[in-house]
Amino acid sequence: MLVQRAVALTVSSSPGRLQNTKETQYDELLKAYRKSFSDILKMSNCPDIPSVLRIYLAHENKNFSKFQYLSTLNSELDFIQRAVTELQSVIEVKNSEHKGMQSDQLKSLKLLETQFEEAVAQKAQRQEYLGKCTTNLDTMIKSLETIFHLANCDKEPIMRLLGIS
Repeated sequence: MLVQRAVALTVSSSPGRLQNTKETQYDELLKAYRKSFSDILKMSNCPDIPSVLRIYLAHENKNFSKFQYLSTLNSELDFIQRAVTELQSVIEVKNSEHKGMQSDQLKSLKLLETQFEEAVAQKAQRQEYLGKCTTNLDTMIKSLETIFHLANCDKEPIMRLLGIS
């Protein structure tokens, strides 16, 4: 019995025994792959693996096309968002410039109103002064006429010289 046991130990530890174990593992793996392929064929309702591959590749191509389309849309969306942000910045700058211009225009308008009021006041003063001057001139002309009349002189040559007809 000891001899049989020793032979059994020797055989079990030999390289041939390891090869049998690996073959068994490969067989089991192959059986698992075959079962998986069989399950895939049943679920896909396809007659063979090439049909499954054709369907898979068709779906993969569609998915890839959709992925490319979505990537393009995403790029365009990013571009548009950057453009919107830039436009909002430009709008804010223009609004602040516009407010500044409105403020400057309001100041200019107030200055013009003040200058206009001063000009109107000066006009009134000058018209009053002109009225006094006209009154004084009329008084002087009447006085000259009276003097010429009292002196029995002709007033026409002097009146022409003064520009009064």
